Amino acid sequence: EVLTLTQRAASITGQLLAFSRKQTLQTEVVDLNLLISDSTRVMQQIIGEDVELILRPQENISAIRADYSRIQQVLMNLVINSRDAMPEGGTLCIETREVYLDETYVKMHKDGTVGLHVMLAISDTGTGMDTATLQKAFDPFFTTKAQGKGTGLGLSTVYGIAKQHGGYITAYSEMGHGTTFRIYFPVHGAPMAEASKETARQENLFGTETILVVEDQSEVRDLIVNILKGYGYTVLE
Repeated sequence: EVLTLTQRAASITGQLLAFSRKQTLQTEVVDLNLLISDSTRVMQQIIGEDVELILRPQENISAIRADYSRIQQVLMNLVINSRDAMPEGGTLCIETREVYLDETYVKMHKDGTVGLHVMLAISDTGTGMDTATLQKAFDPFFTTKAQGKGTGLGLSTVYGIAKQHGGYITAYSEMGHGTTFRIYFPVHGAPMAEASKETARQENLFGTETILVVEDQSEVRDLIVNILKGYGYTVLE
């Protein structure tokens, strides 16, 4: 039991490091199409016979500079996530495409960089997510799976790895119509430019309302209460 719990703690720590982008990357020039091709047999084993795997790679796609094992981890995490969303079978589509993200797109999505990117898209025909679930999908420890079935770190790890590679991830989903994740990796050697950012106005954080704080960890509760009181709120704890 001690060994099992220690291994589980080590795994969670590794995923947290990935989410916080603290892992050391062993980067090399990577052909994303080749990585997907090399992973096909493993993906087939993961999804089983009830899920049809469709590959749509763009020919002669540009290379990215990445940690091969980390990108493979991203792919596997998303494949597992899609499989779990299709308990009665379905279709899993993996696509690569070279795209140019302009300044307007980057501003609208509040992330990423302007320039050429290689997009990795994973789409399934599963149960999908509602808006509330989709907004929390990348939060650490958030999971819709039954207790003991997941750590809630799969998608947050994917998010962290994408950010650590200078890319970013988007998710689109509808209940009953499946989910699509798109990850954008900068093209190796292509010039990148940050989108110009307007100076954000400082929001007024002070208030006079009464807030009820319920938290079972005393350290966390004390911190929240002190912060809220500092901004003028009346706090019931």
